[in-house]
Amino acid sequence: MIALKQNTAATLRVGPALHYLDGITPVTTLTLSGADQAELLKHSGATVDISGATFAAIAGCDGWFDLSLTAAHTDTLGMLTLVVQDADAVRPIHVRALVLPALIYDSLIGGTDNLQVDVVQVAGAAQDIATGTALATVAGYVDTEVAAVLAAVDTEVGAIKAKTDNLPADPADASDIAASFAGVNATLATIAGYVDTEVAAVLAAVDTEVAAIKAKTDQLTFTIAGDVDANTQSIRDVPLTGNGVSPKFGVV
Repeated sequence: MIALKQNTAATLRVGPALHYLDGITPVTTLTLSGADQAELLKHSGATVDISGATFAAIAGCDGWFDLSLTAAHTDTLGMLTLVVQDADAVRPIHVRALVLPALIYDSLIGGTDNLQVDVVQVAGAAQDIATGTALATVAGYVDTEVAAVLAAVDTEVGAIKAKTDNLPADPADASDIAASFAGVNATLATIAGYVDTEVAAVLAAVDTEVAAIKAKTDQLTFTIAGDVDANTQSIRDVPLTGNGVSPKFGVV
């Protein structure tokens, strides 16, 4: 679909013009004045004779022509159809174009303007900036959304408050905590002193017992390593005589 700007002269490229018999061979001698029909069909239903319009063959592209359209040709918005028919020369030629408002053409095709996007309706309601309808609608929407947000915030704050209400009214301050730690430290010091005293007592008792054991073991002699020297005075409560060498032991 070819786009044209309303009320603006333009060049419309037309083709291919093919021989009426084989439908293949390009025709380069076609004229609008000599054609059976050369018409523009406007969207409004009007038909315009263009047999006198400028229609020039395009050099180097056989069967194609440039048609010069005037501002009068493009004065009607919508579909514009070109019809060229000559039963003795070419097969029928049809070219369709779309006539656009200048703003839309310049925005989409020319790139020299911006599409106009006025607020006509909001949520199905007609808007009129001049009377403040649009602003009122937007304000109402904002009020609704803000109310919803505030309601959600109230719900969350209520849930948080339900938890914080369980906290003591006068939480312990730093001095209370310091006092508690001081008490703990004192108790630990007492325990440490008690442990030191008890350990010292245990060690003293052990020393006494060890000394007593040592007093006994000091009486043991070992003339031969691993053998305890013993002076046997009696056997089964019967005194012995002799020294075991000469004379030998004897029982009294």
